[in-house]
Amino acid sequence: MVTNNEVSVDEASELTDKGIKPGDEEWERLGIANYVTWPRTVCSINGHDINGNPLQGEYFSTNMAESERGRIYKHVSIVNDISAFNAVKKKELLSLCCKGALPQSLVKHDSKFIVSDNAKHFVSILFDDTAVFEWIEALEGMEHITEFYIVTNTKRKFTEIKEMVSEVLGNIKIQEQVGVPMSAGFKTNAAFYKLSFLDKTSVALGRQFKELLPVLWMKGGAVGRCPVLETESLPSMMVLPENKLAILIDEIYYSEFDAEIEMHSEIKTVYIVTDSEGAYREMTRNYEDKECYQLYRDYLDNFRINIGR
Repeated sequence: MVTNNEVSVDEASELTDKGIKPGDEEWERLGIANYVTWPRTVCSINGHDINGNPLQGEYFSTNMAESERGRIYKHVSIVNDISAFNAVKKKELLSLCCKGALPQSLVKHDSKFIVSDNAKHFVSILFDDTAVFEWIEALEGMEHITEFYIVTNTKRKFTEIKEMVSEVLGNIKIQEQVGVPMSAGFKTNAAFYKLSFLDKTSVALGRQFKELLPVLWMKGGAVGRCPVLETESLPSMMVLPENKLAILIDEIYYSEFDAEIEMHSEIKTVYIVTDSEGAYREMTRNYEDKECYQLYRDYLDNFRINIGR
């Protein structure tokens, strides 16, 4: 995430009246990055607000849990003699019960039940309870059907048929995302960096390598913790298997650098500091399986503003 650190119009006016300007500690402290974005990010990760109170609510993780719920069975007892129903009457009954969940085109004059293998048709209806065994056989494997309408005169018969269907299809298995309390925070971390403009001449001369190191780490995939250069003097190379990257700072030490790369197949990003295009191509000829960049040319090319446009 990237944000500026501006203050509101009213705050800017008030601070200016006090002689406080952008860059001053009090101005920067009230900026949206320092005052809102960074604390909000930290609070979200830790699971509490800026006063230490637990965050309310929950969020869904990528973890899934399986649960079950029963299928829906409805008893249709308003029909005394289904054998007297022609196709038109059955379509009317289908429309009344299923409310458009099944197309009437599935109904024929001799239909004793309706079972569709179309995944969109989640309803089935049994018109004739004397055909229950045929219906049960047709329902085998039809996991997508979740609602059943059973036309029969007695409650006992309805219960018997319901139990038979339940034995064949069982409950509906549902994959659901696992909810996690906001107060538990996130299993993650965050690093904050201040973006600023660097002098291109100083960059080209290699005088701002320490400032560029986080950018090189992010360009390499931001693997592991961002490396830190502890000393003011530059090393001849940095081989960082834990970050899956390596940087040759002094090309005189290429042979040693190449030997180190050979020992660490996990390194996927390689930076070579050299002014020579030919030398760069020669040094990277064996790194076809890695992302290679020439410093500081590639960095400067990425950030150069074309003033001719």
